[in-house]
Amino acid sequence: MMNDRKRPKNHFLHDLEDLVDFFFSHPFTSYLDCDSVRIDLFETSTSYIVEVDLPDFDKDHVIIEVFEHQLRIQAKKEQLVKLEDSTNNSFSAQKDVKLIDRTVDFPFSLPNQPMKATLENGVLEITIEKEGKVSPPISTLAITEW
Repeated sequence: MMNDRKRPKNHFLHDLEDLVDFFFSHPFTSYLDCDSVRIDLFETSTSYIVEVDLPDFDKDHVIIEVFEHQLRIQAKKEQLVKLEDSTNNSFSAQKDVKLIDRTVDFPFSLPNQPMKATLENGVLEITIEKEGKVSPPISTLAITEW
């Protein structure tokens, strides 16, 4: 009789196998990237480029603050979900808040560097020019149209 029973599937081992498969199929991706915001940094001959994945956000939801050696990227989106049950004459509302707050460090001073930001298809792109200076120093960076 005991042999006729099916063994319960060990979910821990299944999850561990998925993690190992994910790691080896994406060796340069951190497992934490699945639950956090992905940020990529690039350097060209004339600029530094920061790309941030912000799906489901538009430019009105994003604030970019410029500090001495840091960029702080905040995105906040609130959504109110209303449910009405006519059979029980009840009404409920749920507020869904999605918040992202990331800081990117740089080895040079940022406030006087020329920079621009665009947001298209859920990707925020911040371009920091290597040459040139702006005055007065920048404290917040507006997102311009693509």
